[in-house]
Amino acid sequence: MVVITHTPFVSSDLPPTPNPTPTELMRVTLPAEWTREPTPEATPTSAVTAAPTIDLTGTFVFGQPTRPACESFGVNTVLADTTYIPGQPIRLAWIEVPNASAYRVSFVDASRNVLYERDIAGTTMDIPGEIVGRDAIYLWTVRPLDFGSNQMCNSVGALLSIDL
Repeated sequence: MVVITHTPFVSSDLPPTPNPTPTELMRVTLPAEWTREPTPEATPTSAVTAAPTIDLTGTFVFGQPTRPACESFGVNTVLADTTYIPGQPIRLAWIEVPNASAYRVSFVDASRNVLYERDIAGTTMDIPGEIVGRDAIYLWTVRPLDFGSNQMCNSVGALLSIDL
C-alpha cells in the first residue's frame, strides 16, 4: 500500500502568461488628397469580448466568472482515495454544484498527455489502476457542466503523486 498525496490545484496555480515582446510599428503618412474628414456617423463603437484561457491540455477553459453555486465547489478530500494499491482503481471525488447536469473529469500525466477523460453525472469517479505508473505525478481536474454542456465553474482538481 502506498500513500497518495492530493495537492489541491486551482487555475491560479498556473504560471502567468509571459508578456509579449513589443514590436515597433512605423506610421505611414498618407498624402493629404487621400484623407477625408471623418463624419460623425463613421465613428465606430467598440465592444469588449472576453477571451478564455486554455489550460494544460488545451481543452479546459479557466477564468469564467464565479457563480454563487460555485463557491463550495472543490475536491472532496473525505471521499477521495488517500492510499493506492498497485493495479486497483483510484477514487477521485469533488463537491456537488447545484444544477450541474454532468462533470467532465480529466486525468493527465506530467507530460500533459490525457490518459483518461469522461463526462459523468455523479461526484466520484474511479480511475483505472492500470494507467497509473510507479513514481509518477498526475493531475486530475473536474469541471461542472450545465444542460447545454457549458462549463459552469472554474476547474478544480489535484496533483497526485505516486511513490512506490
